Amino acid sequence: MTKLEERIRSGLHETAERIPDTGVKLTKTKSKPVRPVWIGVAAVLGVLVLFSPVFLLDGSDPAATPEEPATPSTAVPASTTPSVAPEPDYLERFPVVVEVEETGDLIGLQQGHAFKSSDGGNSWSEIIVDGGADLIEVAPDGTVIAIGNAEHEQSTDALGPDSVVRPAPNVHIYDPVADEWQTIELPRPEFPVDDPQPVPMDGSGDCPKGGIQWTMDALSLVIGDRYVIAGEQRITEETICDQSFQIFWTSQDGQTWAIAEPTGIPGYVVGITWFDGSYIAYGSDTPWYSSGPNNPLEIWTSTDLRNWDSAEIDLSVLPANGYPEMFPDEEGTFGLGFTVVSNVTDGVLRMKVPIGLAAPSPDSTIADIDELNQWAEANNRTPIGEDTLELLDIDFPLDDEEVEKLSGYFNSDEGYGTLTLETDDGITWTSRYEDR
Repeated sequence: MTKLEERIRSGLHETAERIPDTGVKLTKTKSKPVRPVWIGVAAVLGVLVLFSPVFLLDGSDPAATPEEPATPSTAVPASTTPSVAPEPDYLERFPVVVEVEETGDLIGLQQGHAFKSSDGGNSWSEIIVDGGADLIEVAPDGTVIAIGNAEHEQSTDALGPDSVVRPAPNVHIYDPVADEWQTIELPRPEFPVDDPQPVPMDGSGDCPKGGIQWTMDALSLVIGDRYVIAGEQRITEETICDQSFQIFWTSQDGQTWAIAEPTGIPGYVVGITWFDGSYIAYGSDTPWYSSGPNNPLEIWTSTDLRNWDSAEIDLSVLPANGYPEMFPDEEGTFGLGFTVVSNVTDGVLRMKVPIGLAAPSPDSTIADIDELNQWAEANNRTPIGEDTLELLDIDFPLDDEEVEKLSGYFNSDEGYGTLTLETDDGITWTSRYEDR
């Protein structure tokens, strides 16, 4: 049997297997011997016509070995959604990255330090601020502005005998194109008393500080439609005992600075941010250094840094003895006086404020450390140890001074919850409290 006949026979067999059962019985009949050649030719031609799509119409070689049938593709069709390039790795390290248009360099900020990259973010070097910086930000054009408080610089007798005056903070401006720093001293306001007199140095007066003291510090820095520094003055003299006075410095170019006199802020600003065309300042009705359970959280908003409106804050969500923690942040700087973390997502400004729980004062009838710690645990405070008692100079039974010391100690525990404030206009805020 030839290969062609084998393929024909095989094809007939496969075709027969594909024919459905119609119920018709097929029988074989004996062919007549008078026309054997004609019948054979006719049969061969019929089969050829029947299978011509397989090996004739496609131009293939009938004698070739048949190919395996193609397996249907299981590949996923290409998506019509445009691909999104992955974010550069350095964005995980630097919360803020700005590209300098003139040079293509990148400027990144990380935990109070500025860094520069000239190779697309593959390697970074720190931009060292001469004298250090307490606050630092980067402008959209890559200019870095750093503020240094003159904590270790002071002049004596500038306002008379026994006077100590600290210089105003310094502004350090970094030009990323010229790769140069420039230092500018902020202007000082007028001393609020025309003829200041010193507090007695012998401690005979009511003020614990002596002489005349005038210091000022930058507390917060923000770049909105201009450069803005929120700060405070601390003043002591015969009629003023260590009082805090609010001060704002503003500049359009970072070179020339002016003092803005804020109105409508019945309190003390410790932090400021920029949101939706307005400045949002936060603080309290008392200075940060006198913070405690009686100091409510305050938020103000302004478009010109002179006229401020109080925001509406709902603090009813706090526990009955809950209060905002108004202390400097973990690094001891005042840029986030409430340890407030603010960020803008989806057109909403969010602030998170640690909440402490005020405990009542210990009872003077407490007789020993065991009773004291029982009281502490009952008021959700951390038990105190013998070493701490000795450090605080506490003896039993407690007198009024020791009760005051212990009250201050137990109320300085870490916060027990978080207050989340959200706004989309800077005026009306929603409040949510969560336990830690």
